[in-house]
Amino acid sequence: MNAECASINAFPANHAEIAAEQPEILPNNHSYWGIMGEVEPVGDGLIRARVSHMEYLVDEALLPQLTSLRGKSVIIGHVAGLWRVGVTSQ
Repeated sequence: MNAECASINAFPANHAEIAAEQPEILPNNHSYWGIMGEVEPVGDGLIRARVSHMEYLVDEALLPQLTSLRGKSVIIGHVAGLWRVGVTSQ
């Protein structure tokens, strides 16, 4: 029996461009703050969160909180493995 296998490319043709566009995951024991901007799901349990001029990937469980805080001064933290969101005073 002779079987032919087609070449399978698991990544899209523009995979390198897509990977380059993704910000890094907010490291453990770090936080960032500023005016809450856009948030969008990116998959794998993460969302892209823009705060002022910084972007990081954060846990998707924060999506409802971050969406409701658009335009407000916030802090997003990833401390001791836990994700936190708070409102800061301006």
